[in-house]
Order: sequence, then C-alpha cells, then structure tokens
Amino acid sequence: MNPVTIGLVLKHHRHTIRALRCPSHPQSMPMLAPEAEAAIEAADLPQPGAKKLDLKRLDYLGLGAMTTEDVNTALNPFTLPPRHKLELILLPDESDCGGAGPLPIFPSILHEWMRDAKFLKVTTGTSSSLMTVTYGTTEYTHTIFIVLPRGLTHRRAARGSALISLWPNQMADEIATYFTKAECLEMYGILPNLEQWRSILRSPAHYLYMSICGPSADELIRCLRARPQLAHGIKDIKIWLLGPDDPLNPHLPRLPSEEDVEDHTRRFQNFLTLAKKYFRIHQNLKTTSSLSSLTTRFYSNAGERWVRGYEGSLALSPIETSELFPGQMVDVSRGGWAENASWYLTCVPPPEGPQERFLAK
Repeated sequence: MNPVTIGLVLKHHRHTIRALRCPSHPQSMPMLAPEAEAAIEAADLPQPGAKKLDLKRLDYLGLGAMTTEDVNTALNPFTLPPRHKLELILLPDESDCGGAGPLPIFPSILHEWMRDAKFLKVTTGTSSSLMTVTYGTTEYTHTIFIVLPRGLTHRRAARGSALISLWPNQMADEIATYFTKAECLEMYGILPNLEQWRSILRSPAHYLYMSICGPSADELIRCLRARPQLAHGIKDIKIWLLGPDDPLNPHLPRLPSEEDVEDHTRRFQNFLTLAKKYFRIHQNLKTTSSLSSLTTRFYSNAGERWVRGYEGSLALSPIETSELFPGQMVDVSRGGWAENASWYLTCVPPPEGPQERFLAK
C-alpha cells in the first residue's frame, strides 16, 4: 500500500477508524516521494501548511516498509491522537544527497513526538541489518524498525582482533537532537562507541536512568570516566556486558578452549576494576554527582551493585540479578539480539529452518 492509498483510507475513515495495518516487505518498491506528492494533490488531501485532519479515534497504526520521505508524505495530512500506538518499518533513503551530508533517518513528521518522549529503547542485532527504536510516554508508543540496506559497518580494534560492529554516526546525532526530554534510556545489542556516546549525552542533562546491555557495554563506563560531567543528572546506571560469544554458556555448539576461558576471566576482572574506579570518582564528587547506584553484570555471572555512601560493592542474589537484568534472547546463528517484534515478523517472515537461540538470564 503506497503513501497516497494510506492517506486516502485514513481520510475517508478518520471519524471511525481505530486500527489500520498496512504490511509490506522491505524488498517491495514504495512509491517515490515526488510521485506521491503529485498523487496527493490529485486526491485532494491536505497540503503541507494546510489544516490537518484529526484521527481522534485511531488507536493503532502499522505501516510496512516505507522510506523516510514516504512516511512524511503519508502522515503529514493528519494529526495523531494523544493516545495511540504506531509501528513502522523504515527504509532510509538511499538516493544521492549531492554532498550535502547524510540524509535524515527519522521522519520529520515524528520529531514532535520524539521531543516529548520520556523513554527511549534501541535494540540492534550484532550482525543484522535492523535497528529497533521504541519511544514514547505512558500515553503513546512508537516503534520504528530501521532497515539498514548495507548492514552495520565494521572495524578492527587492533590488527588480528575480531571485527567490531558500529552504529551509524547519524543515529547517535539524531538521538541527541530529538530525544531531549527522555528520562529513561535502554540500549541492547550493538552499542554506540566512545565518540557516539559523547554525542548522545552532549545535550543538557535529562536522562535519569540508563540500562545498557551488549558486548561493548563497558564503553559507556570508559566514556563517563573520562568525562564525568556527561553523567550529570543520571541517578541510576545498569550495565550488562553480554554477547553471543560467552565461552561458558552451555547453549553454544562448541566447548571453550583453555585460552578462551582465561581471556573471559581476564576481561571479567578488568570490567569489575573499571566499574569500581568509575564509581569511586562519583563518591568523591559529593556535591556535583547525582549518581546513587551503579549495577553491573558480566555475562551469566551474578550482578554487583555499588551504592552511594557505601564502600565496596554488594553481591546480588540470583533472584535480584534476574529482576534487575531481564533475560535477553540472543540469536547464535545470526550473532544478534532477537527482538520480540510481531509487526516486523508480519511483514518480514523469519527464514525457514532451525534457529539457534538462547535466553541469557
């Protein structure tokens, strides 16, 4: 269903429609924005700048694969109600930007909703071409499945080391620009690097709680340790260093080598030392730091918690650990996080055959 058709359906049923689902596969060909604009004019839909049509009874809108501009074209004639749920699959515009810089990822029609969001969650598979961004308040929720046609970029930290997957820089910049009131930030899977964390946290303090889980979760601690001012206002941080490469996980198809176990143990000690030194910095900043607790977990180990005013860390029980760190579904065969995304699976059915997954808990 193209943007014009969606617009016509919403226009003609705007007084009664409660839910609209328009599935389409990322490989389908969405209508190009110039063609859509001409069709909208012919269809007598409101033009940009004109009074918008109110979808006051709409509870749910699901859009299949569309480009950023086509989402703008489809939704620009309308005003969404205060209480609603929106899900869409987004294909970033791959056209030539003429050297003017990267094209926007998020549709401009949704920027206003992003600026009002109180929570933000981003999930990125470690080798997939999909980022899932969920944000909103207690009244509305938007979930955007961003398809990255070229996949994630990769680099090596050092010669001979494993490839490290990277976020698009544009994603970090847009999060910093539009999510200026979000108080709760969750990120899972592939995470920002040091420079991208600095970009995300550069705006005036507004995050109160952060929950970070992935194979490079310790990068956040390194970022905040180097620049403690970036954590201004944050009260609680949870960090789970977790990846599909855990040599001690019984779900993996091969037994770990002695070298794997030694590297794993060494990284665990380095992680604890890093967390301890970082929290000590905030203990010393008694008048300027708002951080009250730092909770960490290394793969399947029990959690550790540092609490302001107490020396040393507190070991968490298995029950406390599972409550603070909800189980994560990890896809071994694809090397990524398996997001529970029914709308995405409606538009993009999973591949046939067995899938190696395990629940990290």
